[in-house]
Amino acid sequence: MTDLIPDGITREHVEAAIRDFDQGKAHKFGESTGYDLFLNGNRYPPKAIVGLAAAYVLGEPLGPYDFKGGLESKCFNLLADLGFQIVPKGSTDEPTAWLLIALPAEERQHAGNVGYDDEVERTYRWDSNVPNCKKIRAGDLAVLRSDKLLGIARFEEVSQKSGTKEMRRCPDCKRTTIKRRANLEPPYRCHKCQHEFDEPVTDIVPATLYAGLNHPGFAGDSIP
Repeated sequence: MTDLIPDGITREHVEAAIRDFDQGKAHKFGESTGYDLFLNGNRYPPKAIVGLAAAYVLGEPLGPYDFKGGLESKCFNLLADLGFQIVPKGSTDEPTAWLLIALPAEERQHAGNVGYDDEVERTYRWDSNVPNCKKIRAGDLAVLRSDKLLGIARFEEVSQKSGTKEMRRCPDCKRTTIKRRANLEPPYRCHKCQHEFDEPVTDIVPATLYAGLNHPGFAGDSIP
């Protein structure tokens, strides 16, 4: 199946797509089968939301045969990269399973975040610039991925401390919605204001730094 999800979908586009879905906007997607997008106590079919969000970039929504869903799909990776929670279907309590990314900045959907010093077999790190940062708790299950599934862990402990975070921004609008392009000049482009530039500006901002200590039973080596 050809994957037609465009670059440039932002968190704001996904939130707008969720509002469209809640208001009954027509689409061609069925119910989700294995996983849901969980937001503010509500569950949504991830593919339908991404298909509707694509309309804010392409001018029209994508259909169910235009891209794949599933844990290692571009659809789910995009939602996780933008800070949305993907959870298994069927649980009745508030979900405690998270799809989490472990990527260097140049491979993220937005390069404004320089990434974290993760050792995924033992420690996963994030900060207060990340959506849902306060909701991850000890005992939660984490599905960790880069460009592929890395493993599954249960957080034995979650710690936090005050610190700082380096952020990369568009020189024009100062947003972090930037992406490095491998084969184009200038290499950076801002998805918010469309400005193209050679280097982002950086600043250091106060942040709460979190670390999830994985249970020793990390499942990674056996995952294909």
